[in-house]
Amino acid sequence: MTTIVYQYGLLAPSVNTALVREQMRSAHEYHNALIAIERDRRDKLRAATHARTEAIATRNLLSAARKRLGAARKALAAARKEARTDPALGVELGTPTPEEAAEDAAEDARLEALS
Repeated sequence: MTTIVYQYGLLAPSVNTALVREQMRSAHEYHNALIAIERDRRDKLRAATHARTEAIATRNLLSAARKRLGAARKALAAARKEARTDPALGVELGTPTPEEAAEDAAEDARLEALS
């Protein structure tokens, strides 16, 4: 039994050898330039993704810190209020009595009428 062997390809150019070599070299340089552009694009994409990930992590840390700060402020306000409360009277010190509140309202009304 005979075997048929197919062979594909090109023979070396016999005419315009320099031109063929120049065109082949230009094609390789063009391909290399495209690869460099794609690598640069991927590097920039990777950097942008990394920066976005860091920004999200920083935003989450900031949000958690703000929540802790809000809780600390509420605790501080409660502690201050507790410190201002007169245990014998059960009212906050510095709170105006009804008479003082009425006097303040009358004073405000008088000043409003003058202006």
